Amino acid sequence: MVGSQPTVTAGVNGHDTRFLIDSGAFYSVIGPVSAQRLGLKPSALNGQMKGIGGTTDLKMATVKQFSLTKLPLKDIQFLVAPGVDGDIAGVIGENILGVGDVEYDLANGVVRLFKPQDCANANLGYWADGTAAELILEHTARPDQGRDINRHVQARAEVNGQKVTVTFDTGAGRSMLNLAAAARAGVTPQTPGTVDAGLSSGFGPRAVNTWLAPFSTFVLGSERIRNTTLRIGALGIDNTDMLLGADFFLSHRVYVANSQGRIYLTYNGGPVFRYDSANVAALAPAQTPLPSAPAPQADADPPPADINAPTDAAGFLRRGSAFVARRDYGRAIEDFTRAIALDPANAEGYMRRGAARLAHRQPALGIADLDEALKLKPDDKDALLARGSFFLAAKDLPRARADLDAAARLDAPAGQVRLEIAAFFEHAGLWQDAIRNYDGWIAANPKAPLLPGALNSRCWARAVLKTDLDKALGDCNAALKLAPRTAAFLDSRALVRVDREEWDLAIADYDAALKLKPQVAITLYARGLAKEGKGRKADGDADIAAALALDAKVADEARRFGFAAHGPAASGTP
Repeated sequence: MVGSQPTVTAGVNGHDTRFLIDSGAFYSVIGPVSAQRLGLKPSALNGQMKGIGGTTDLKMATVKQFSLTKLPLKDIQFLVAPGVDGDIAGVIGENILGVGDVEYDLANGVVRLFKPQDCANANLGYWADGTAAELILEHTARPDQGRDINRHVQARAEVNGQKVTVTFDTGAGRSMLNLAAAARAGVTPQTPGTVDAGLSSGFGPRAVNTWLAPFSTFVLGSERIRNTTLRIGALGIDNTDMLLGADFFLSHRVYVANSQGRIYLTYNGGPVFRYDSANVAALAPAQTPLPSAPAPQADADPPPADINAPTDAAGFLRRGSAFVARRDYGRAIEDFTRAIALDPANAEGYMRRGAARLAHRQPALGIADLDEALKLKPDDKDALLARGSFFLAAKDLPRARADLDAAARLDAPAGQVRLEIAAFFEHAGLWQDAIRNYDGWIAANPKAPLLPGALNSRCWARAVLKTDLDKALGDCNAALKLAPRTAAFLDSRALVRVDREEWDLAIADYDAALKLKPQVAITLYARGLAKEGKGRKADGDADIAAALALDAKVADEARRFGFAAHGPAASGTP
């Protein structure tokens, strides 16, 4: 697991290459930069691929020798499309995963491929003594039918009593329900208790707004979750209502029996849907299933010892990384410690344990581990990134810049490390450092799904610094062209307009942002100051009062972003 992404190293014409295991992809995909690096020669296809973020044009390349561990495959076709590249060259989809049965055991950091023989209608949840819950598999295509867009791993579920089609999608880091399906279940972004969850992206050039919303029930087979929270957004995919992402897989063990047309699953324990939002404290906490037999009750004892439990260092590293993805840092540290004991010269064990210890609020032990990892492997960019981000949070800027700049130099041209570093500097208010790293990443990623957010962030950084305002405006305009109904992007462009004293245009952008997301205190406060800059003091005062009612500390946030304080002695001009 790399974060919430299940990855595997495969052989491409003799070159070790990192891929994402993506059960939601009807076909395997490789990025254009990686295809060029590996010497593949794509040919144009008359078609497009659709996903979160829109559509993208397709090409096709053939890998003459492709290997997964001991499984050699010949003349395997990959679609060539933007959206992947960098450390992860592409995704392994259903044209490979669907040739047999496949088990997703992400909690142990493993995906297993099976060739079933003489299994008839047996319950294939072998790890659970045949008691795994059973679902009907609803994909409509078989592997020999080629590039069929309907070949997805799907089943039926219910949300608030409404039937929905769910796609089992390990390539999606977080589960998400389509807006239309949520509306059928009586939930919209305006439903009380719903909070903003930021942007999400996938294949395609656009990012989409998402929300975390309360739901009374989610039912999948015999598993029932009450009073939970689901992420909702515009999936942009025609044949499904919901993606069950890696968060779902980490809390379940799933066997896709293509041979039988069934899915078998058991519940591992812990949260089913991971929120990843700063706004989740007030959300409904119930996240564990309350199913009927044979699936376990939420308060049941942990399952018996796993027959596939790791026995070597690599296995403990895999399982420890899965614990990190579930934010179970204590057990992750235990597994990494066992991996180090079995292979003390492997820098990865120290790097992963160090990062887990930092996340577990053990800074001294974490830094000691990262130091040891870098002694063993000085060019370990993951260790440099973890240590540099810690130094940045501790305001040790010389050591932070040294580590983060070294990590950026080691990153692949189209990799995402530089983008992470830019975000670290932005969060720390080091705007020039953020701009420098956004510059490098944006130049190398002209068509990446994360491009709109990066353009917006660079626009915002320049606006806060009140520098290069023409370039800032260009960045915001480009971001909004890719994602036109994004409140955060409109808010950023409005700040540029304020810096340029284009009051009417600034107010119009704030109006549009607040129409999309009405209860954002900083946007209301900024619009109030813009109205005062225009000379509309009474209107401005009303917005500022409304903002202060939502957040009494909003003025402090405004000062951080370059707005003047509001008060009786203030001029009212930002």
